Amino acid sequence: MSHSPFLTALRVELRTLTSFDAVALGEFCVRLRDEPRYFGPNAEPKAPALSPARLLHPAGPPCVGAFLGDTLVGLGRLSPPGPERPTSELMVVVRKPWRRAGIGTRLVKCVVNDEGVRDLGQATIEVTKNNRAALGLARACGMSRTEIAPDRVRLTIRLGRQVLRVA
Repeated sequence: MSHSPFLTALRVELRTLTSFDAVALGEFCVRLRDEPRYFGPNAEPKAPALSPARLLHPAGPPCVGAFLGDTLVGLGRLSPPGPERPTSELMVVVRKPWRRAGIGTRLVKCVVNDEGVRDLGQATIEVTKNNRAALGLARACGMSRTEIAPDRVRLTIRLGRQVLRVA
């Protein structure tokens, strides 16, 4: 599927979200709720609602936003390993009207190339085998794929080694 000239010419700015972005993040989360699918931690087919307060919590990991003007169109976040998960968990969310324009790939590259994540080694995301958007993003970013159930796969990517160049 080819991109429309509008989507391929997007000037999207990536930046770490701050408390000043709370309104844009709130609008993003509300609009995302009405969209049929996105992927991230445990997101398929019914994703838990994203919480702006949790995403912007000062003690949590930073969240990178993709902005088109003042509109937040995507976000990426890397949650560190914890007692319930042995590796970091990658979350990438792009609103439906702006998918297939390379925004998700840019978000992944930005998050995984951050120097602060170098010691974490790798990050994973689990998706259903029929999630074509996630699998396409994984292919574009060079993630490895492991079957974990008859209908699910784990996608894995190395962190902090400049394995991907941000366009």
